[in-house]
Amino acid sequence: MKRSRAVVLAALVSASVPAGASAQETFPLGVSPTSAPPPAGIQLLAGGIALSVFGTFSFIAVPICQSAIVIPEEQGACVTTSVAVGVPVTVAGVSLIVVGAIERAHYNKWMRDHPAFRGLGFGTSSHGGSLTWGVSF
Repeated sequence: MKRSRAVVLAALVSASVPAGASAQETFPLGVSPTSAPPPAGIQLLAGGIALSVFGTFSFIAVPICQSAIVIPEEQGACVTTSVAVGVPVTVAGVSLIVVGAIERAHYNKWMRDHPAFRGLGFGTSSHGGSLTWGVSF
């Protein structure tokens, strides 16, 4: 008999909670404990820029390959290698930049939707790491 009362009580309690309750209604400052921030995209942007620069330098080497610095027998192989390395590295770099920019846009939207994390930062000092939170009012 007690078990059926507990089931009825649980059903009544769950029915009284609105189904459309959002995270902002349930948690203070709209921060859900299960809401982890998405990737910021900074690593992808940095990697993409580095690869793009490396690929560009590989293309810059093509005129050097055709100059008197490289012996004539090796000039064709030098140009082929520079282009064969430069094209895929540059394409990979540009792709990483695009994906990093998309991730950064998602991260910025997440930050706008979670105001409690705005101003949150990490720092280092001579005594170790520190967590900072800047607020303006």
